Amino acid sequence: HSFLRLNCVFYAMGYEYALKPATQALFEKGKLKSLPGIFYSDSTGIVFRPTVNLTALDLKNEKVKCGLKITTRIIKLIGEKYQNRSDFLFVIIPTKESVYYNYFKEKKVTMPPEYECEVYYERIISARLSEIFSFCGFKYVDTYPELEQAATRGELLYHKSSDDHPNAAGYEIISKQIYRAIEDSVKQ
Repeated sequence: HSFLRLNCVFYAMGYEYALKPATQALFEKGKLKSLPGIFYSDSTGIVFRPTVNLTALDLKNEKVKCGLKITTRIIKLIGEKYQNRSDFLFVIIPTKESVYYNYFKEKKVTMPPEYECEVYYERIISARLSEIFSFCGFKYVDTYPELEQAATRGELLYHKSSDDHPNAAGYEIISKQIYRAIEDSVKQ
């Protein structure tokens, strides 16, 4: 398997886009469903790991607060150093938990407290980043609204596994937003 994956492009593509997702979907769900902090949705087939993401977003954690302060300071320093702010485009990409939050609310799905807490902190952090981008005069794209709308329509935007990265449909929504932002920037 390893030799073929590293030396045969067709095998690598087949593995990455077919075999790996199918294997994850088949074996991972059963194993993960029984673990604490895992949220599985039958309606989407997606495995959510809010406990993992909460660790990185919990604003009660001093390391997370410090990381946010450092990030905002770096953004301010970039703003002070570079006068041509159109050279920069920042992109905010939400977690899949945040993207599907309203979908689950509409379906009246009971989510674990970690899920609710993660989304709460993520929204605070996203709002803070949006404020600092605006304050410094940078263009930015918050991909959350369009991803959330697609999720609310029932579109599958993530792999049917615990993989936190979007699938092709999710990346398409993100890339179109970035493309529009770049296109608008070039027109100005």
